[in-house]
Amino acid sequence: MSKQGKFFILATIICAAICALIGVFYSAENTYPTVRSLYGVEVDLYGKGAYQLMSTFRAGTFIATDYIILIMSTLLIIFYKNYIKQHKVIRLLYPSGFLFISYYALSLVFGTPLFHFFLLYVLLLFLSTLSLFITVKDVLSIGISPDTLSITFKKTSLFLMIASFSSLIWLSLLIPAMLKNDYQSIVDLNTTEPTFAIDIAFIFPLFLTTSILLFKQKVIGYQLTPMLLTFYSFVGLLVIAQTIVQSHLGIVIGLNELITLVISFSTLGFISAIMNHHFLKKINLENG
Repeated sequence: MSKQGKFFILATIICAAICALIGVFYSAENTYPTVRSLYGVEVDLYGKGAYQLMSTFRAGTFIATDYIILIMSTLLIIFYKNYIKQHKVIRLLYPSGFLFISYYALSLVFGTPLFHFFLLYVLLLFLSTLSLFITVKDVLSIGISPDTLSITFKKTSLFLMIASFSSLIWLSLLIPAMLKNDYQSIVDLNTTEPTFAIDIAFIFPLFLTTSILLFKQKVIGYQLTPMLLTFYSFVGLLVIAQTIVQSHLGIVIGLNELITLVISFSTLGFISAIMNHHFLKKINLENG
């Protein structure tokens, strides 16, 4: 790998950790605890830290994400030397960290109010996008043995397809809101919801396409599957973290949300980790 590639990878990890540390530990307070949304509803602001201009509920989701990003950054640093030394399994898994960080950066840039750290978030989006491109390009250079290509992995392919359609769950919120012309419960104080856009426009086709490629026993399907399974495992962990943080902040999670979002995504994340383990045990990699 080139020196420039190594630089961007390390810079991304450091920048992500800094953003997460700010989200967790920055404690400046806001003197305006309540504001009126675009839809005329009064919303209590979180009132402190990097997310002081957001509702308590939304701030809780970002703070939980910050904790997961700190874990992710630590893991990326721990396995950085193995990645540079071309450890094949680590090379397959490593891009998942930058896919997760890119998602995080997009959410910060487009899902938080303009604040002191906006340019830092933009920098993270730039760096994480480059690092994702660099690491995925490296993954696509890894050879898959003919023996591995003879294995169909139908269950893994089916799971990736299920995971892809799970990202469309937001339509169950979005479509009724559009029909009623009432978006308050979805966007809160925001003018839009980046999670919906990212999941529907990017995550859904990425998982679905990889599922089809793996089912058809295409090399690229085998190459991308570990990255996506690892990413989804961290999504499951993230959902659990968000629930814990929001409960700590006094947010009550409804039974419907608990079943459809928390339990379902955390269960799929756990299954994803197991499938990833079995997938990596069965495949044989060639030099690349």
